[in-house]
Amino acid sequence: MPDEKDTQPCLVNGVSITEFGYREVIGKPTISERLFSLGYNHQMGFTYFDIKTNTLANDLYGVFGSGEVRRIMAFKDCIEYIDAEKMAHGFIQITGPGLDALCHHHQDEPPVDHYISGILERFNAVIDCLTNSHRSVLACLTSDHGILWRHSLEGKWTVVNDLQVDDKRCIRYIRGSRIRDYILVKSGFGGAFSMLRIPYVTRKLRNNEWGVHGGISAWESLVPLIIRII
Repeated sequence: MPDEKDTQPCLVNGVSITEFGYREVIGKPTISERLFSLGYNHQMGFTYFDIKTNTLANDLYGVFGSGEVRRIMAFKDCIEYIDAEKMAHGFIQITGPGLDALCHHHQDEPPVDHYISGILERFNAVIDCLTNSHRSVLACLTSDHGILWRHSLEGKWTVVNDLQVDDKRCIRYIRGSRIRDYILVKSGFGGAFSMLRIPYVTRKLRNNEWGVHGGISAWESLVPLIIRII
């Protein structure tokens, strides 16, 4: 994150993968449910995925009313809907793309700084849209997990040699419980996950694999939390 941003560290208390991390962000009971019980009953949700076919999206927006969730193709759609709604005393939940795709499969060195700038611009656009009508806003921006980038890991890793072939699909964690000195086992999302401590990996990185996550390190387990009150 840029140094000038007022960013707090937030712990991902479990395996740092999307299907676990996103569910931890919304909590249980969800932010939506907790705010609704406090009277914030005007709610809007925005997602790039179909909540009828995508199980994660369904969980993240399962407590919203059917007319309160909109599937979008571009972020500008969010701004148009929010601006037209003239919301007061409500809650907006947006789950958008981050750096995950760049991390897993990019054919050249990924433009991380450019993508981070885009994320912050979108965050500010939502705030500006809401404050234009003289509304007070509490806005929060965070992530489902962090990323251990290649330049922080390459040349320093230790490839373990006591795992089965099926355990090497993910480079930083294994589904299920494995007892090893370099592993920390955590439960969550209906099962156990064996997370590798840095610098251990199950295999070497592929050529187009610029980052990884799922294990135990500050890069993967700490995410930025930005809170703005206007």
